[in-house]
Amino acid sequence: TIKGSLMWPNEILRFPSSYLFGSQCNPKDQSLLVADGFLMPGKANGGIYIVLNGNDPNPIKISKSKKGWFYHKAMWVDLPGNAKGILAARAYKSIFGRGMGELILLEKPNVLNPLADYSIPWRETVLVNGPDVMFHLNDLDQNDGTVEIFAS
Repeated sequence: TIKGSLMWPNEILRFPSSYLFGSQCNPKDQSLLVADGFLMPGKANGGIYIVLNGNDPNPIKISKSKKGWFYHKAMWVDLPGNAKGILAARAYKSIFGRGMGELILLEKPNVLNPLADYSIPWRETVLVNGPDVMFHLNDLDQNDGTVEIFAS
């Protein structure tokens, strides 16, 4: 059972814990990446969480708090230039107002323990306004030094 502050998990992805800790962990260890929150009242303050080894009862929030914003999808990325982190789609929707969306990058800190208190929240960059639910990362030309993101 996972405890903590998860309100409305939208997508949960399993990933090798070595993405976080490199060779310091067993290559077979798996952790979970959770995109959390929803537009329902009381559920809108979401976040991106990591559940260590897939069974730690206390998820670690790596995104900063942004009132009213919730996350639909998140995935690990290894970008050109050796940047590593999490690509995420988040949304904001008030009951009567227009909705907003953002595609963001949470950059993994280049430290021994990227989940230590001094490393959280991870540095956030808003890549583009708009995508709030789904996206797909693909490298159509592996020789051009860029990756392509398809979003809806």
